[in-house]
Amino acid sequence: MGIDRNAMYAQVAESLIGLMESGEAPWTKPWIVRGRNDPFAPRNGYYDSAYNGFNSLYLSCVMADRGWSDPRFFTYNNAESLGGQVRKDEKSTLVVYNKRVSKKDEESDKSDKVKSFYLMKYYRVFNAAQIDGIEEYVPVVVEEVVPDDPFGVAAGVSADWFEYTGVVLGHGGDRAFYSPSVDIIQMPEKSQFMGMFNYYHTLFHEVIHSTGHESRQNRFKVESFGSERYAKEELVAEFGAAMVCVNAGVPIEREESADYIRQWAKRCKDDPGLLVTAVNAAQRAADMVLNVASVEEFDAVSN
Repeated sequence: MGIDRNAMYAQVAESLIGLMESGEAPWTKPWIVRGRNDPFAPRNGYYDSAYNGFNSLYLSCVMADRGWSDPRFFTYNNAESLGGQVRKDEKSTLVVYNKRVSKKDEESDKSDKVKSFYLMKYYRVFNAAQIDGIEEYVPVVVEEVVPDDPFGVAAGVSADWFEYTGVVLGHGGDRAFYSPSVDIIQMPEKSQFMGMFNYYHTLFHEVIHSTGHESRQNRFKVESFGSERYAKEELVAEFGAAMVCVNAGVPIEREESADYIRQWAKRCKDDPGLLVTAVNAAQRAADMVLNVASVEEFDAVSN
């Protein structure tokens, strides 16, 4: 029997919304937001590939809740094909798969009119800890190398972004913001921040906003930026900034008020799809920023 879209979103978003209701920001949790090459990030055990986007954060939360240290997840059939057997009475976990597809618009008068949409599927998976007969997980751990400048990688990532995209960075004043109409980021002076980790978290928050420009990922219209309709953009920027920070070696220590987090929890509870789509958009935005940066800059950071 199937499950309707809203019920599915509510089920998979439950753990993260629970954190937010308690007044905690899930994007500051190192066991939820993980680096690209973290060997303990949730992964498809059959294909040996890491999950990304919402699935990665959600499964990390499930692992922490249930005390699982093995990051591998399998469908029932995949486990069986590898000689494993899901133990009796074990409960599955949902993962969501969204694929962008395009098809000819039959209702359009234009013969070449194409419309795009996301095809959503879901799968039920089991953690390796719930399965007998699966080989023990042996993670490939990269030896940690401490860089001379702890924020050197972050500086390089941001510099590459501004050079590649042409987004203008300015300093001065007492506000941090991104203006899509002129494609600029304005930041207070570095000396005004309580630590460089706060500076870079704030900077990457605004950088994630800039990925939404119409010339990049086109998440919002310039004239509507900041409206209630685009409120989820703040969630995109928070999760996206955390994803960039953890890959650039920046500690995620940004403090948010409990009331602010609970307000987001209420919104996400009323519309669970908001959290799922925002985190997936954040992943695409963070990937865009990180893929612009030179590969060499990541050699000094162990994920």
